[in-house]
Order: sequence, then structure tokens, then C-alpha cells
Amino acid sequence: MGGTQTYDIKSILPTLPEQFLSKGKEKVNKTDALNNDIIGIYFSAHWCPPCRGFTPILAKFYKFANEKKTN
Repeated sequence: MGGTQTYDIKSILPTLPEQFLSKGKEKVNKTDALNNDIIGIYFSAHWCPPCRGFTPILAKFYKFANEKKTN
């Protein structure tokens, strides 16, 4: 069980429900998302202890990466 699968994001992104496409509370246009250099898709659960530990770290990295990108 387990393992890694690779998908073409350009084929998956148009099929994602709108609620999965947001940047904080801001909605993200699917076409604009495809024009970005990096697209991250992260799924977690509020009841999952490893997820609850990792999500704040990911959020800090996201903020750091976006600050570097604008400078």
C-alpha cells in the first residue's frame, strides 16, 4: 500500500470543485492558477495529529515563499 502517483496538473485542475481553489479566503481563477510557476495541492484533516502539526509549518513556508517572490 502507499506510494506516489504523478498527475498532470493541467488535466486535474479544471476538474477540481471551486471550494478547493482558494488562496486564503480569496477565490483563485483556474486559468490564472495554471499560469503560476508552482501549484500546491494539500489535503489534511482536522482530526489528524500529523496534519495539525504540519499545516502551520506549511503556512509559514507559503508566507515566506510569497514574500521572497515579491521582493
